[in-house]
Amino acid sequence: MKIILDNNVILDIFIPNELFKEESQKVYDLVIDTGFDGYICSNSLTDIFYFLKKYKGAAKAKTDISDLIKSFNIIPLTAEDCARALNLDMDDFEDAIITVCAEKSGVDYIISRDKNFLSTQNIIETATPHEFLNLF
Repeated sequence: MKIILDNNVILDIFIPNELFKEESQKVYDLVIDTGFDGYICSNSLTDIFYFLKKYKGAAKAKTDISDLIKSFNIIPLTAEDCARALNLDMDDFEDAIITVCAEKSGVDYIISRDKNFLSTQNIIETATPHEFLNLF
């Protein structure tokens, strides 16, 4: 099973959001401890680093990003991917980028808490961490 995590799910783990940390952590653990293949878009790392640095400092942010790079498949982003994302019928460019990266990597599920992303007609199945955990 291949899953891609949206930025908000990763941030729930590294900058604990008590409302969502437990379920997001369980999804993360599926990647670390089982046969699930976890993916992250390369551009997501910069966004995640920005927030980690703001809340935890640069040194801890680098450690956390390093852990992500070791544990997840990082999907490179090309100019063609960006152009394709712009042509999707999605208002949020970040969500479109994640969708394009998920599609080109053969990802089965996008895991996100973004209600707009989840409600968009998507070419890849989307689920919240809670919904995904109930499926598996």
